Amino acid sequence: METTEQRIGPWRVVFEWDREVAQGNPSRLVIEPAPDAKPDEVVGGVSTTVLRAVQIRRPQAESPELVAAIAAVRALNGRGPSDPIYLATLARAYAEATAHLVPNPNGYLAERIGKSQNTVKAHIMKARQAGLLTSNPHRAGGELTARARRLVGELEG
Repeated sequence: METTEQRIGPWRVVFEWDREVAQGNPSRLVIEPAPDAKPDEVVGGVSTTVLRAVQIRRPQAESPELVAAIAAVRALNGRGPSDPIYLATLARAYAEATAHLVPNPNGYLAERIGKSQNTVKAHIMKARQAGLLTSNPHRAGGELTARARRLVGELEG
C-alpha cells in the first residue's frame, strides 16, 4: 500500500493506494482531526465543505522536467521577485507541477525551494502580472508565455 495525505483546515485526509493497481481510486480513505487541530475546530464533525475539498489524485513520481525546473529555481534562490529570470523560472516550475497534477502546487514548491507557501503564491502572482504565466480563472495552472520561455532559455543557455 502507498499512503498519501491531504490537509483541509483542521482535518487530515489519508489515502491508501494499492500499488498493484495502476489506475483507479484509493482503496481506503480516512478523514480525521489533524494532530494539531483544536477541539473547537472539529466539534461539528466533517462538513460537506470538507468532503467537497477532498482531491483524489493518485500520487505520481516527479517527472525529470519537474525535478529540473525545481533545481533551476533553487539555483536562483538568492534572487527575488524583482528579477524576471527568477520569476520565469519559478513560473516554469509551477506550470510543470500543475501539469503533473500536483495537489497544492504552491505548497509543493514552497517545501522544495525553501520559501513559505505565501511567498511562492505572491511570486507566482507577480509572474502573472509580469506577463510570464497565463492564468486560468479560479484554478491552479497556466502556461509559460513566449517571453518566459525566452528568459528560461537564456538561463539554460
